Amino acid sequence: MASLKIMDERKRKEVERICSQSDELKDLQKKIMSAYQNKERAAQITEKQYRQQVSLEQDTQIDKIMLRTKEIQDQIQRESEEARKIDRLDNKNAIQTQIVDRKQLEVEAQEEYLKERDQVDAIIQRMISEDREMARIQNLKMQQAQADMILSMNEKRALDKRQQEMEAYENEMVR
Repeated sequence: MASLKIMDERKRKEVERICSQSDELKDLQKKIMSAYQNKERAAQITEKQYRQQVSLEQDTQIDKIMLRTKEIQDQIQRESEEARKIDRLDNKNAIQTQIVDRKQLEVEAQEEYLKERDQVDAIIQRMISEDREMARIQNLKMQQAQADMILSMNEKRALDKRQQEMEAYENEMVR
């Protein structure tokens, strides 16, 4: 076993000596080292490019999410604006309806006022007519009463005159 070890050690030293003395082997070793370094660099570059690609994809995903979020917010804002616009139109229509209703009520109130005023005017005219008629009747009654009084006085005078004439006739007869 010791002899195997010694032999292995000799072979290794022999290989090292041959390698260290041979320029071709040195060049090959340099090329191999250079190839390992190039391979390592290529792996690092590939890793860097992979990380950049992953980062780019993540950025793209984030951008997509942000864009989608922005689109959703814009949609919500548009819907909100549309709802406010509809509310404003509804309010405007309600106000216009109220204005039309109010004008209709004003027209109806004016018509009712005119109707009632005409009725009051008619009642007042009827009362004036009745008052005039009553005044005329009262005036006629007064004239009738005066005429009756005059007639009554005339009859009384005539009666008194006749009575005096009768008394005078009786007195004459008695004499």
